[in-house]
Amino acid sequence: MKKIGKYVLGVDIGTGSAKTILSGFPGQAASIFTVSYSTRHPQPGYAELDPEEVAKAVFHCIQQVVDTQYTAPAVISFSSAMHSLMAVDNLGNPLTPLMLWSDHRSKNEAADIKESVAGSEIYQRTGTPIHAMSPMSKIKWLQNHQPQTFQKAHKFIGIKEYIFHKLFKQFVVDYNIASAMGMFDFRELTWYNQALAAAGISADQLSLPVNPATAFTQADSILVADMGIHNDTVFVIGGSDGCMAQIGSGATKEHTATLTIGTSGAIRMVSNTPKVSANGELFTYVLTDNKYLIGGAINNGGGAINWFRETFYPASSKSELSTQIDAAFAIQPGAGGLLCLPYFAGERAPIWNSDARGVFLGIGVEHTVAHFNRALVEGISYSLYNVGEALHQTTGRIDNVLVSGGFTASQDWIQLLSDVFQLPMVLQAELDSSAIGASLLAWQHLGEVDAWHYEAHDFLAEYRPTQQPAYAKQYALFKEAYQQLKGIFPKLQPH
Repeated sequence: MKKIGKYVLGVDIGTGSAKTILSGFPGQAASIFTVSYSTRHPQPGYAELDPEEVAKAVFHCIQQVVDTQYTAPAVISFSSAMHSLMAVDNLGNPLTPLMLWSDHRSKNEAADIKESVAGSEIYQRTGTPIHAMSPMSKIKWLQNHQPQTFQKAHKFIGIKEYIFHKLFKQFVVDYNIASAMGMFDFRELTWYNQALAAAGISADQLSLPVNPATAFTQADSILVADMGIHNDTVFVIGGSDGCMAQIGSGATKEHTATLTIGTSGAIRMVSNTPKVSANGELFTYVLTDNKYLIGGAINNGGGAINWFRETFYPASSKSELSTQIDAAFAIQPGAGGLLCLPYFAGERAPIWNSDARGVFLGIGVEHTVAHFNRALVEGISYSLYNVGEALHQTTGRIDNVLVSGGFTASQDWIQLLSDVFQLPMVLQAELDSSAIGASLLAWQHLGEVDAWHYEAHDFLAEYRPTQQPAYAKQYALFKEAYQQLKGIFPKLQPH
């Protein structure tokens, strides 16, 4: 067995891959190993993973990184995607596949709960918008559509809980993940009875909520041997990808927002006081005991750009993505009057409409492929600004925005966002902010760093007032177009 060394691992459990980074110094990633897995869509609106495949990928990632070292990690900490849900028996064996945030099968259950007498109070107490992404809605769907499975279920858990049960035979959930389930009172840090009643379950059917810094030791000996780690390697439960990204980007002070565009997108900001948006547009998640994360996520980020390329240019490769984005910025702001509502996968914040659909509006014979690319990039940016407006109204002030995600390879896109938001955009130095955030909690456990005072910033884009009028005009049309079309979207659903 290897001796324990002076390094930590940050593990990010995503919806498309598991990733492990080795950190030999707080905030830095010395090496990265990734294992991908595929989402299954057995029916329209379904999005599932095999939980056992994900668990194997996580343990394999850890083992592959440890194999490159002469010593074992001192601490392993975790980040995980939010809103996943599966039913398990009393031994932790899966009774269902793992439903992802993008699984919309429970949209009718979500609508029923939202429109119920308790709907508004549930949002006010949990801070989670009532939507098909929410595990609360998914649990209700299981009760309505798979009653036998529902009755057999010992617990309803997410993917990180499944992995921690394999490691420690305990059902535990960190505050970040718990407060994204739609059933957690984010002020009292306990399960909220009225939300549990709406889902049709009791608190003992969910995991025990714990602080993200909670540490565990003496993991399953077989898994320890398989991963090549030491029996005394410490596991820190960590948090959700969004919350860990906030820590990893160094945006832990009020009035500094983070903006991420990956497959989806999000804008978030830390608050020292618990707040919810007036109209239910935003989430409020527990970051730690006395800090909260307020913001909103959109469904259609880089995934919309990939969809456009793969649908209309199936022979192209992912390496041509940068060419696609470069072509967009050869067109002037406003895309020649072409407007895009990029709701190709429905939409979360701030409209929370699973029925919303993608639209290109104003198509003329003068428009080229580059115009469509420009309109798409602008539409994604307007979607994020729409969330940003609600965030500004809820928190009172946004001073600057730290940006991360694959889109940051394009300085033009960062500049566009700065012009749309009318705020400076700061590029963080590390792109793997969720895994970095998890690793910072590991370093904090060792007493090497205060995760709440880490900073890592790089490129700065300043707002250019000369560009704002074109974007302001298109953004006003963007909001008006949605209002005009939202009644039509449900009529377009496949039957």
